[in-house]
Amino acid sequence: MHAGHVVQRVLSFGRADELLQLRAMVMRQAGFEVATASTSAEALAMAHADGIDAVLICHTVPPSERHSLISKLREMRRPLPILCVDGSGFDSAPETCILVSSEPAELLRGLQSAVTARRQSPSPRASI
Repeated sequence: MHAGHVVQRVLSFGRADELLQLRAMVMRQAGFEVATASTSAEALAMAHADGIDAVLICHTVPPSERHSLISKLREMRRPLPILCVDGSGFDSAPETCILVSSEPAELLRGLQSAVTARRQSPSPRASI
């Protein structure tokens, strides 16, 4: 890591491997470090690791699993931004999840905004 430059680490979780890899490529090209998970257990284990700046949950994750994962992530009591990718037929995001577009430029804007707000927030209770 270069002095003065902080790499932003994102955990991307979803069921469609091709979509996970495509999104990871887009985020890496934008300067993010990306880890991917295809099961809730993997996602939770990775999210417990230090250094994750945000979690991105794909619309391919079933609603009940998505809600359960978000609850478990929130129990960690970390000010961790959780973003849910909006897809066709996607139900409304829980209030603890930031809804972002699946369109690459919009997704990157939402992700960057959430990570920046987290880094500038003096308190884990600050809203994004």
